[in-house]
Amino acid sequence: MERDPIDGLREALTGLLHELGMRTAFVGQTCDEPAGCARTLVLLRDGELIDNLTYPIAGTPTAHIVEHGACFHSAGVSEMYPQDESLPFFGGESYFGVAVLDPSGRRIGHVGVLDDKPFADPKELETRLRRFANELVDWLAAPALSSGSTTSGKVVSTVHD
Repeated sequence: MERDPIDGLREALTGLLHELGMRTAFVGQTCDEPAGCARTLVLLRDGELIDNLTYPIAGTPTAHIVEHGACFHSAGVSEMYPQDESLPFFGGESYFGVAVLDPSGRRIGHVGVLDDKPFADPKELETRLRRFANELVDWLAAPALSSGSTTSGKVVSTVHD
């Protein structure tokens, strides 16, 4: 029986959380429909798998990743993105996310970590997260993920006023 790519993502993300000592980590992709949204494929909080989210990216750190390839805030991320109502729940103090690029340079997803305290060593974190993003390429290119099907958690829509 073939292994579910979501299970592999979950295991890899759990390892990243432990390695970095962070509280929240996610792997996501932008949605084809509706336009202007993203969805998490795996979302972990304190090592536990939680329900995936589909959310509008306007006014979120994800929008910055989509536009610039990375988003890093060592402190005060909730204040910088007040429209993103999920940030306080998921840590709200520090955030770092990077795009996952396929070998041709096309963005196929994003990975991020959040915490309720400032990052201690931002350069080391950036190095580790970019390395992890490179390791995600095979998982995110899997047909089960590129078709939009996920098997972990229900999708919860969030509204940002």
